Amino acid sequence: MPTHTANPLVNAGAISTVKPEWRQRLEEYLKEVSGEMARRKATALILGCTHFQYFERDFAEVLPTLAARNGIIGPSGALACRLLDAFDEYLEEYPVRPITTESRSYFAFSGEPPPEETFKSLGLDQIVVAKHL
Repeated sequence: MPTHTANPLVNAGAISTVKPEWRQRLEEYLKEVSGEMARRKATALILGCTHFQYFERDFAEVLPTLAARNGIIGPSGALACRLLDAFDEYLEEYPVRPITTESRSYFAFSGEPPPEETFKSLGLDQIVVAKHL
């Protein structure tokens, strides 16, 4: 049983992450780019934007030799590490200030926090609500 299908956007049994309305455009683009890369005997494909990793499986399907050689390189992992390093540097210069001097559990919410009754139902009786940190 073959591992590849005729559709370059379905690879090794995994369905592509590409939305159906973009598949034809991406297929055409990948065929064009992969043909040019093969003609030039490219040894690596650097996914220059973090969103290109969304298509990594699709690139691997049409460029199997590069994929087998780990020649498809994405910046997302390195970018994440750099952001963590930058955050550590920021924390050294601007340390986090505790809300209180007592040891407690803290929760953060991107929207409105739940009502205090929710916390109390979990056995959390002493609630400190910080409006601005």
